[in-house]
Amino acid sequence: MKLSKYNFFYTLSENSSETLIYNSRTNALAFIENDNLQFLKDNSNLANITDLELQENLKKGGFVIAKDIDELDLIKLKLLSARFNTNGLGLTIAPTLDCNFRCIYCYEKNSLHNTFMTKETQDQVYNFIKNQANSLNYLSVTWYGGEPLLALDVIETLSTKIKSLCKDNNVRYSSVIITNGYNLTKTTAIKLKELNVSSAQVTLDGTEDIHNSRRPLADGSETFNTIINNVKDCADILAITIRINTDKENAHKTDELLDILEQHNLKGRVGVYLGFVDTINDCYEHSKCFTRKGSSKLNFVNEMKLIKRGFNENITHRYPRLYANSCGADCISSFVIAPDGLLYKCWNDIGIKEYAVGHINGKKTTEKYNKVLFNKYLTYIAPDDPTCSKCKLLPICMGGCPNIRIKNNKHSCSEYMYNLEQYLVECARSAEAKN
Repeated sequence: MKLSKYNFFYTLSENSSETLIYNSRTNALAFIENDNLQFLKDNSNLANITDLELQENLKKGGFVIAKDIDELDLIKLKLLSARFNTNGLGLTIAPTLDCNFRCIYCYEKNSLHNTFMTKETQDQVYNFIKNQANSLNYLSVTWYGGEPLLALDVIETLSTKIKSLCKDNNVRYSSVIITNGYNLTKTTAIKLKELNVSSAQVTLDGTEDIHNSRRPLADGSETFNTIINNVKDCADILAITIRINTDKENAHKTDELLDILEQHNLKGRVGVYLGFVDTINDCYEHSKCFTRKGSSKLNFVNEMKLIKRGFNENITHRYPRLYANSCGADCISSFVIAPDGLLYKCWNDIGIKEYAVGHINGKKTTEKYNKVLFNKYLTYIAPDDPTCSKCKLLPICMGGCPNIRIKNNKHSCSEYMYNLEQYLVECARSAEAKN
């Protein structure tokens, strides 16, 4: 036996008789008596374990592994198996790149245009799915934009056909929508639910004045009150999550926004989380954005605030997640479909034609697609990366955002680099409180 290279140790308090141990490859979390901690400090001590139950539990959690196991190989195998798995299909579909908002930090601001997906392209999307349906176990669709609800008719037409296709082929079908919320009326929410859209992400950037200054309509009109009223009307129809796009300009307004949500009886009826504004496609001033370290620390503080105020029950939803690959961008069975049928690997690229990696019709054309970019997304192996291969966070990060790595030639490390201990300690306390 030998020790896993992915073990973490945390002391809860000076007087505690136990230590919290975590393994990032297996995602196991446990308490170990301090008297037994010596066995996990050096490989030479493993032979001295006489407690068979302790030995078995350490193996079960992956804290101790067989001598001949190469953990990087296990991680790589998991990565490749997931990346090239074709049992499922993940599509982000933008029925339009038009938008009724003019958000100050929008990374699509230079690619917005009022084109809508034509019937011909809709048929091509349907056929793209149909041609794979026999081999699929599941299909997940994210409706995106632009503002997707400006093209509700496209969503309705495509969703109806996709639902029927999946039912006929015994394919599990799920879908969600990312919307600014302005057109998310009760009638629309009911329609979306009928179309198998289960949840909606809606953005509010703070109090009314802050939000309206950052996310106005295209003509400059205010949007906050309309969105709040829509969320109130729809929260019991769709699972709604409020995203707060956060930077140094509005981070101080989170508490006041929570006050407003509470006043409107939305506590417990909607999810809330911080998203952090980035300078994607040079869309925003870098000086206004938080560093990764700063956003990670603020995120933890906010999560604890949400629990204290009753918006979340506990912290367990922030327990680390094991990644096989980073996201859909580095998965062969995941694409972003623009209204004109162009295929992208990341929604940060949508509308920028030089980043298109293909077309939904699948036919050879005279257009040249960015196969180099496609290959970069699909051939990066985090366990082979000189930096990532040495990092104990690798299994819960897998190299971070592929888009940032490719465009900026730098790693976008997991927030757990800065707050893993805090989350694990709080998760352990939450679990103890239940017992």
